[in-house]
Order: sequence, then C-alpha cells, then structure tokens
Amino acid sequence: MSADHGVARSGGPAAQRGACLGGELQRLVDGWAARLQRSLAIDDMNLQLLAASAHYGDEDPARIRAVLGRGLDAATIDYLLASGVRSRQQPSWVPGVADLGLQTRLFVPVRCNGMTLGQLWLIDPDRSVDDETMALARTAAEEAGLVLYRRLVLREWEDRRNESILRDLFSIDVAYRERAMREIAEGDLLGAGDEVTVLALQPRDPANDPGRAGTAIAAAVAEATRAERPGTTLAMTSGRRATVLVAAGSGVARAASRLAEKVARDLASNGQRALVGIGSLVSGLDRAHVAAEQALTTVRAASLLPAMGDVVAWDDLGIYAVLMRLPQEDLISQVSTPAVALLTEHGDAADLANTAEVFLDCAGDTRQAATLLHVHRSTLYYRLERIEQITGLSLRDGGDRLVLHLGLKAHRLAEATRRQRGRERRP
Repeated sequence: MSADHGVARSGGPAAQRGACLGGELQRLVDGWAARLQRSLAIDDMNLQLLAASAHYGDEDPARIRAVLGRGLDAATIDYLLASGVRSRQQPSWVPGVADLGLQTRLFVPVRCNGMTLGQLWLIDPDRSVDDETMALARTAAEEAGLVLYRRLVLREWEDRRNESILRDLFSIDVAYRERAMREIAEGDLLGAGDEVTVLALQPRDPANDPGRAGTAIAAAVAEATRAERPGTTLAMTSGRRATVLVAAGSGVARAASRLAEKVARDLASNGQRALVGIGSLVSGLDRAHVAAEQALTTVRAASLLPAMGDVVAWDDLGIYAVLMRLPQEDLISQVSTPAVALLTEHGDAADLANTAEVFLDCAGDTRQAATLLHVHRSTLYYRLERIEQITGLSLRDGGDRLVLHLGLKAHRLAEATRRQRGRERRP
C-alpha cells in the first residue's frame, strides 16, 4: 500500500532484526552519553548519522543540523573526509571550522574484527577530554563496533538471500519462479500489491573506472532502498549492475520513479552517472520476470542512445522496444533496407537522414519538424523532395513512410551498437 493508505508492513523477520540492531545502537549511544555527560554521535563510513544522543549543552550548529536533518551537509562532509577520518585508526581531534558551524571534535574510530565501520564523535572545542573520558569513549566505540559488525553480517546475509530470490524470480524456469515466490511469502519480504515493476541500473560509462562505478551504484541502491518503507523493495547487485524489484502497492509507479531519480541524483552528486531502465507495471510477482527483461532491455537501449536520458522507461522506447529484441548480429548485418542505405550513403546523409527521421517522428507535421530542425519550412520541403528522389519512396504513402521510419531507427541502433563495441575493444 502507499504511504497514505495505512501503516507500513514490518518487512519480515530480517527487517525486524535490523530495526533491533538500530535500537540497540541508539540505547548504547544514550547510555554512554549519560555516563560521559557529553552529547555523542555515531556515523557510518560515509558520515551518515546512525545514532545521536540528547544534547548536554555542548552542541554546535553542525550537530543540530545533522540531528534535525538526519545527516551532515555536503560541505561539512567534504571537510571531514578531507581530514582523513576514514583512514585513521586511533582517536584524534578534528579542528573546527567557524564557517561550517563546526567546533573541534574528538574522533574515535568504531572498529571490529580489524575493520573500521564508522566514527564516534564528541564535541570538544577546548580539547579538554582527559584520560578517563578517552578510555570511556574507546570502550563505547568498541561496543558500537560489535553492533555495527552484527548489522554488517546481517546485511550481507540479506543481500545474498535477495540475490538468490531475485535470480529465481526472474528466471525463465517456472519452477524457479514459484520457489522464489514461496520464499518471499514465507519470509514476509514484500507487502501485498496487485502490481510490481523492476529497475535495472548500470554505469553510463563504466570504461572510465568500472570498479568504482559498480561500487558506487551498489552503495547508492542500498541507501535508496533502505530509505523506502520495509516490504516494498528487493535489490541485488552483480558486478557493475543492480536490479531492484519494486512492490509498493497502489503507489508502485511513483515509488519506482522516485527510487530511480534518487539513485541517479545521489550518484551525480558524487561524480558518477548511472543509467536506469524501468520496466512496465505487471500484475503480480509471477510476471516480475517480464518487467525485469524489459528493464534490462531499456537500460541497454539507453546506453546505446544517450539522447534518451539517464532514466528511461520501457513504455517510452517506442519502436526501439521491438528492435532491441533482435540479436545484435542481425541488427548490425541484416536489418537494413535499400532505401535507407541509399539515403545514409548519400553525400548529404547526415542532414537528410536526420530530417527524414524528425519528420517521421512528427507524423508528417511539417511545422513541428521545421521547428525541431531549426530550419525554414521551405528548406524542409526541399529536403523532403531530395529524400524522395534519393530513396525512390513517397512520403505521402503510409507504407513507404513505415519502411523508411523503421529502417532509420534500425540504422541508428546498429551504428550505436558498432560504436559501443569499438569502445569496448579499446585497451
């Protein structure tokens, strides 16, 4: 159900365990803050706030903003990351910055099993923390480390489970899909809903830094899905790609679009670009594999045709939805028409082919086509006449227009596929 139709479902036992760990961390923070008589906060490795205590008169504007907004602003995060807090393994002070409303802080790494999992912060403008307080802060960080490590193990288990379930759910094998639906029902992993859809995500240009791009997408998807109501999404990542099943009841379309835009926006803020393909709405989990195939086809089309944008829905593909289903080799070598070949090989190929495609996209509306092409209508009429002369087709004949339109779309897709293959072969 959508957010305005009632209380969100629990999301099942795993979600309940995750909530318990979050509550345990908050109780730990509150207890140690009372013992230290100082306000205390714990962030994850990306400086996202996990838990914060009540204030003891030592708060600063940055802490207040973080608690009210459930996180630090971008400028403060940049400053703290530049100070090297991710790599420090011993307690140390981070100098304050007046312009950021940030007072000097004691930073204590939260670690467990040799891994740094977060940061514990005490505001300490005078660097007055004594040895006893430092020892207590270290102990608090150790206890927090155990909680965060258990949460990490739980999330890794959930990720593996979700990946297994979604692979089965998207399988062509009916028996696998039925098994996945039983596991979803038994684990109470998704709320009830008549419709579902699927998002597929991949880097816009993975060749630049494939490892970093894939990691960034996985992190963005994890953050975005955990911000959704429990029981509305299941996600998996594989290499540089991610797939998200969205089952948000009557609000599934809005939830899918919101999730896609959030992931793309979060990645862009970190200098990364992702392509998101959104499948159509399908009825029930037994049709989720159809939406998954559509989402993958859509994101592949978006990678070939940048003009489509970064977030593309299956329903917006038009004729490309058909062409993308053809084997790539057939698309490159066999999907062609003599008329299109004559046009694309002509000396004025770029102008004439583009003019023909825009004119046909506009369903023969010369005024709209001239506006989009930024030419006078007399220029457009001249070009259309040349197109008819070169191709031997009549733009007043519906059959000829269909042949030319389909051939131009296939040609565009084939050329994009060739270019992509060329980029992939580069060392």
